[in-house]
Amino acid sequence: MRWLTRFDAYPWWVRSCTVGALLVTAFPPYPFLFAFLAFPALFLLSRLVEQAASPRQAMWHAYPGLLLWNLGTTYWLAFATVGGGVAAVTANAAVMTLPLGLYRYLRRPEHGPWTSALLFAGTWLSYEWFHHRWDLAWPWLTLGNAFSNLTLLVQYAEWTGVLGISAWVLMGARLMPAAQTRWGQALFYFPMILSFLLWGVRSQPVAEGSVRAAVVQPNFDSYQPLSGFETESDALETLLAIADPVMDGRVDLVLYPENAFEGRLRAAAGAWPNPRISAVAARWEALVVGGGSFVARHDPERAPFPARTDAEGPYDIWNAALGYDAEGGAPVVYGKRNLVPLVERMPFAPVMAYLLPDEVMAAWMGFGIGTEAVQFDVDGTRFPALICYDSVFPDWVRRQTADGAGFLSVITNDGWWGDTPGHEQHFAFARLRAIENRRAVVRSANNGISGLILPSGEVAWRTTYWTRDVRVTDIPIHAGTTLYVRFGDWIVWLVAALALWRRFSSGSTR
Repeated sequence: MRWLTRFDAYPWWVRSCTVGALLVTAFPPYPFLFAFLAFPALFLLSRLVEQAASPRQAMWHAYPGLLLWNLGTTYWLAFATVGGGVAAVTANAAVMTLPLGLYRYLRRPEHGPWTSALLFAGTWLSYEWFHHRWDLAWPWLTLGNAFSNLTLLVQYAEWTGVLGISAWVLMGARLMPAAQTRWGQALFYFPMILSFLLWGVRSQPVAEGSVRAAVVQPNFDSYQPLSGFETESDALETLLAIADPVMDGRVDLVLYPENAFEGRLRAAAGAWPNPRISAVAARWEALVVGGGSFVARHDPERAPFPARTDAEGPYDIWNAALGYDAEGGAPVVYGKRNLVPLVERMPFAPVMAYLLPDEVMAAWMGFGIGTEAVQFDVDGTRFPALICYDSVFPDWVRRQTADGAGFLSVITNDGWWGDTPGHEQHFAFARLRAIENRRAVVRSANNGISGLILPSGEVAWRTTYWTRDVRVTDIPIHAGTTLYVRFGDWIVWLVAALALWRRFSSGSTR
């Protein structure tokens, strides 16, 4: 460990930035084996925190590295909105210092490696769990996501979810000095060996059938008004024309991306359902699913707070997925549940509504939050249309499977980020959803990457970014539920409970 002694001699900010650089390269799109850099990065981070004189100093010393990690991995947020991107990167790095300050507060110099590892993992996992569930939710940098392209080694996520991968990395990193012991080696190697076994036994469940789908990647330019078309009708006709050549009567589902339908869709007489889409769905004899902005009217007595209001009463604008069936009935509408903070919705809107004038809230509130886990039905098979950011919330996705989804679909518009790592990361993270749920995942992305991911996390096919494409594919249908689908993030509570027990028990020094 002579190298470590030398490394400790460097100024704290050099060590902190080294941690950040290692974590940046551990995430896609860097080569998948670089994910293992998360282990030395977190080990060095734990030492930096432990050597601080106080929890406050630990947080201060960790911040430059965490800021570098956020900036280097998610700088592309600024391509959608500069202000929102800068705020997200700086604020998220600050939030990340909180579990490290708590770890420094709880840890004592006399604690042995196992107690320290449990405390380190317990505090960070608790943060990741909470960070998936509040108005500033940002699951993008969940540590387990670093291994999203190493699916062969993380098949056990069907039991633990992505936070189980985070637990493995955190515990393994903190026990690096004890790696020469049998227990230290077992902790590092056993999950990977288990994954090899699961790959052969569990990773490819027998399909109960399939849905034939046309997956459309229109490659519209979202930075131009109406995606560069003269009218909403021109954009719609182009969308329909892309799919039309492959519609041979055997396609059950046509999947369009987020923001596919231009303009604000509303349940108004003569325009609802859209007569053109309904007519084409009937001719194709297929379910047509795509995204658009939907004006959702509310019962005045049951309207959420805050909500917009006009002469007709309270309403919201949803980032929505709409499903038009071949029968011409009213489309099924799903309002996106998980909205990007600052970019799609003002955080803590119910509180801010009391503090800000109505006209400011109307301008800055953003999209309304969908509250129901609506699914679509194609020939008796249920599936959700997860809209972009929805797909990085593992708990929300597992609820769809628990509700009977036979496969998962993601509709997204990753073109807001340009040709940056954002679209590669988003596609890679969907591979973990496939493993957690043991469901196929089909993606339709406006500019790419569209594709089909099998329940093992293996990519069956994927498109090229920034190209127009349409693929006909057979999506396998699966039943049954995994341990993760049934019990959720149980691993967080187990590790946190063990950490507290070790911290306050008489044996905490071992």
